[in-house]
Amino acid sequence: MTLDPFLDEDGLLRVGGRLRLSDLDYEMKYPIILPKKHHIVNLIIGRAHSNTLHAGNSQTLTTLRQNFWILNGRAAVKRVLRNCVICKRQEMRPFEQKMADLPKMRTSETF
Repeated sequence: MTLDPFLDEDGLLRVGGRLRLSDLDYEMKYPIILPKKHHIVNLIIGRAHSNTLHAGNSQTLTTLRQNFWILNGRAAVKRVLRNCVICKRQEMRPFEQKMADLPKMRTSETF
């Protein structure tokens, strides 16, 4: 798939494509192309992730693609979501406590 990029009147690099005749908004027809590794892109991904109520990779990427096309987007979203503290906290497993050895008093016969 080729992106068929073009510069719009604001100097933004946008995705061309086959949606020219559709009734969608300009931003949805021609999403902005963003690099995969940039601080601003990480912030945009984080905002989309929190707006989707900490949904997974696919839902976050779908939400982002309504307005942006991130190069190698699936890997970029995965990288940012891997560092989400709220998601890490939700996925934590309870700590498994080890039982201590019984004291000698409790294991020996005393009559």
